[in-house]
Amino acid sequence: ISMVAAEWLHRRSPEPPPRTILDLGCGVGASSLAILHRLSLLSPGSPLHVTAVDRSPESLACLKRLFMDCRPLWPHAALQVNKADLADYTGQPDPVDLTLLSFAMNEAVSALPDSELVEWIRSHMARLSPHGAMIIVEPAGQQTSPRLEWLRDTLIEEEIARPIGPCLHEVPCPMRRENERWCHEVRRW
Repeated sequence: ISMVAAEWLHRRSPEPPPRTILDLGCGVGASSLAILHRLSLLSPGSPLHVTAVDRSPESLACLKRLFMDCRPLWPHAALQVNKADLADYTGQPDPVDLTLLSFAMNEAVSALPDSELVEWIRSHMARLSPHGAMIIVEPAGQQTSPRLEWLRDTLIEEEIARPIGPCLHEVPCPMRRENERWCHEVRRW
């Protein structure tokens, strides 16, 4: 997620660095902490605020401990945790510079019908600041990838979002047309 954040930050230059982060389905906070670390290095001394949302109180408690244990890495950051189910989470009224949805969407909103998923993303996109972004990083398995490809195409077609990866174009996903392969990046773990 740190590499994805670095690419996004590079693309949005010369805009000021983001200050407010919403991490949906944060788990123990790996994405939040990676972003905090990167932003703290980019603009030391700048205040940062992370709102982390997850349905697991144990995960949120772990995130709080990690945040405090590593406090020297992000001395000007604040953390707020919210226990909530992502499908029901409506967000906060203030604009957000960066909304993260990493390794959570396939699981958290899989039960939502396609139209509700699009509206859920649209509602979170509407809460972004003028130069804000929503970064969605999901495992692209053979079973989950068709919906992700469909979602990407729909968000572009309805002018809700622009992709910055893995495809750098805004035409319909070619893998969807072929229906034989799925769009993914392979890394050894």
